Amino acid sequence: TILHNVKNADLSPTLFCDMSKVPDSLKDMYSGAIGHYYPPLHLHNTCFTEKQLMLLEKQKVSRPFLINHRVTGEEILYCSISTIQDNELDLSPIKEWCEENCYKHEWEEHDLLIWDNLKMIHKRFAFEGERLLWRTQFTI
Repeated sequence: TILHNVKNADLSPTLFCDMSKVPDSLKDMYSGAIGHYYPPLHLHNTCFTEKQLMLLEKQKVSRPFLINHRVTGEEILYCSISTIQDNELDLSPIKEWCEENCYKHEWEEHDLLIWDNLKMIHKRFAFEGERLLWRTQFTI
C-alpha cells in the first residue's frame, strides 16, 4: 500500500504495527480462528463510495487469523481490529500488544508511506477538519 499526504494528513497521526512480530503465545491464542471483515457503518459515508461498498458486500471477506505471507512465508497474525465483524473472540490481547509495539507516524507535508498491508495493521484517530490522502494498493 502507498499513501500520499496531499493535504492536512497531520490532523491525525497514523499508527502501524508489524503483525509478523507478534509473539508465538499470542498467535497460539487465535490459532484456528476466522475473522469476517466489512467496514464499520461509521466509515461508510466518509471512506467508501457506494460502488466500493457494494463490491465489499459481495466479497464477504473471511480470513484465518494466522496466515503465511505469500512472498516471505512469515506467519502473520492477521486481524483488522476495526473492521472485524461478528466475532465473539476477545481481541483485547491483540489490541494491547499493538498499542505497546506500534510505530506512530506524525505526518508532514507531502509524505509518502509504503507498507506491506498483509504484515502491517494501521489506524488513525478521529480528527476535526478535512484531509486528503491518495491511496494505492497492489498485490504481488
